[in-house]
Amino acid sequence: MRQPQIDRLHMATLTAPPGHPASGSDIEVFAYLVRHGGTTILVDTGMGADNAFLDDLYRANRIGLDAALAGAGASRADIGIVVNSHLHFDHCGNNRLFPGIPLYMQSRERKAARMPRYTVESWIAPEGALIHEVDGDCEIAPGITLLFTPGHTPGHQSFAVETPSGPTIVGAQVAYTAAEFEAGGDPAEAHDGMADNYYASIRRLKSLRPMRVFFSHDRNEWRSSA
Repeated sequence: MRQPQIDRLHMATLTAPPGHPASGSDIEVFAYLVRHGGTTILVDTGMGADNAFLDDLYRANRIGLDAALAGAGASRADIGIVVNSHLHFDHCGNNRLFPGIPLYMQSRERKAARMPRYTVESWIAPEGALIHEVDGDCEIAPGITLLFTPGHTPGHQSFAVETPSGPTIVGAQVAYTAAEFEAGGDPAEAHDGMADNYYASIRRLKSLRPMRVFFSHDRNEWRSSA
């Protein structure tokens, strides 16, 4: 089994508005391109380009998805599967660019996304979207598994690729940073009432003994010390 090729795609830099846990700080937004076993998968699609309110609130500096993919030597035509780790606006905004491509999300996340002020609902399932709602863990290709990791949101999921030396995981926003993941979690990053789930999801990923874990808002990755 070959090691996967995982490319971090810089999708945007935002400025956290007042009331946000990181108020005033820059927020980098990353998607991940995973090439493994002949399958090319995009984990998260970044922020959409048609919401002036969010652009202004977050002072958004967006990077086009095509440009981000080109930087990794890929194009939209290469993508065979799309995964949304969760459905906050900065993770599902370009789903519309993949009509007819299998798009995986947790059913509990799709339900949560209907709550007021949760996301931009029109970005989730545009015309032509081929949505696969899953409940819990799900193998979507040989050696490639979605892991249900609630806490940051009710239906957050991570993405694991089996390798000869152990799994490599795109943890997405299971933790905000690699340092937080190492420390075990920060309740400020959990959805209302889900701090225990947040901590438990981090513990669960660590129990899988991953070699590397990647995150949605941190350039640093977590690496096993074993």
